[in-house]
Amino acid sequence: MFRGSAPFAYKAPFDGDPRVWLLNASRFQALVHDVIPNDAQRLVILTEWVGPNVFRPIAPLLKAPCGYASVLTYLKKHYGSTEQIARCQINDLLNFPFVKPGDRQVFDLVSDQMHGAVVVLEQGRLEHDLKSVANLDQAVQKLPPFVRHRWARYMRKHLLKIVDLSDLDRFLEETVEEERLARSSVELAPSEPVKDV
Repeated sequence: MFRGSAPFAYKAPFDGDPRVWLLNASRFQALVHDVIPNDAQRLVILTEWVGPNVFRPIAPLLKAPCGYASVLTYLKKHYGSTEQIARCQINDLLNFPFVKPGDRQVFDLVSDQMHGAVVVLEQGRLEHDLKSVANLDQAVQKLPPFVRHRWARYMRKHLLKIVDLSDLDRFLEETVEEERLARSSVELAPSEPVKDV
């Protein structure tokens, strides 16, 4: 009925990864839920937006009188809980490769990953994971030695006795920004002409 018709077609169906739940759910809400007037049509489109691994368990719910509401409740419970999303973020962060000295791209990626994890933990009020010493230690160990030394100086300078992932996130954001500013100032600096000797 709606297959392939814009704006309802979705090229990357949701296949159960909590990491992309929020993006998929917000797109579905904006493009379908808030636009389509009745639940029957929304349900038809929703079944096209999910992959086979997700469709299988929701298929029996499609026959229920309140099928659309039942499916949304199931999806949120099994793929969109704050705890699941946070666990995936922490797991990704802790399984990230060690950052080699000078590898700016991976360092920036770790900083972005850290920020995403901290935002999810803060919004989900998951204080235990945010303040976990084990999570913090494992994240710090991924950093190159010179960054770990800068982190130790940062803690002393700010008189931080009890630190958590949000402190490390702020430190990494400042470090990345300092590096970007340093690189841009070097790139913008006029080059001096080479003098003949």
